[in-house]
Amino acid sequence: MKVKKSKSVPNADRGASRSWSFSDPESRRKRRVAGYKVYSVEQKMKGSIKKSFKWFKDIIGIS
Repeated sequence: MKVKKSKSVPNADRGASRSWSFSDPESRRKRRVAGYKVYSVEQKMKGSIKKSFKWFKDIIGIS
C-alpha cells in the first residue's frame, strides 16, 4: 500500500515567496555589508603579510 504525501503549499507559492526574499531590500543590504566585511578582512590580511615580509627583509638585510 503506497501513501502519497500531500504538499501543504503549491510550488507556485513557494517560488513566489523565495523570489520575494531575494529581492527584499533588507536582505540585499545584509549581503552587501557582509561582502564589504569580507573584503576588509582580506585587505587587512594582505597588509599584515606585506609588513611581515618587509620586517623579515629588514632583519636579514635583503634589499
